[in-house]
Amino acid sequence: MFTLLILSAFAAPPPAQLTIEGVRAAKLAPGQMGKVVVEASIKQGFHIQANPASMPRLIPTKVNLVGGSEIEVGKVVYPKSQPYKVAGLESAVATYAGRVEFEIPVTVAAGAKAGKRELDGDVRYQACDDKLCFPPTRAVFKAPVEVTP
Repeated sequence: MFTLLILSAFAAPPPAQLTIEGVRAAKLAPGQMGKVVVEASIKQGFHIQANPASMPRLIPTKVNLVGGSEIEVGKVVYPKSQPYKVAGLESAVATYAGRVEFEIPVTVAAGAKAGKRELDGDVRYQACDDKLCFPPTRAVFKAPVEVTP
């Protein structure tokens, strides 16, 4: 019984260290390209791995946005990383801390009908403090895209 309690304590997900603060909507005409901007904040005292990650064993932050038949999603533009010095390593690792923005290009199909849409997205990240790194987790968001006539 004691072993089961210990195992279940380790199975609990870590508290969220990244919060989605907002998503700036895209308002586009058919055939037009624009961007969705995901605004996130990382809890004080923590950092998340940058994309690309500094070392193969580190898990990079990855933003996903699901388009659809009328909206094509482009390659995410990640913010500039900040160096973080880890005790025992020769060089600093690339991280994000504080407030960050991820830009996601979107293109509306030429034949798209006018109207509002919500695209599903998530930010997969590995948060660390000055002593340890937590298991990867994700924060989900909805990205509003309005197609104008």
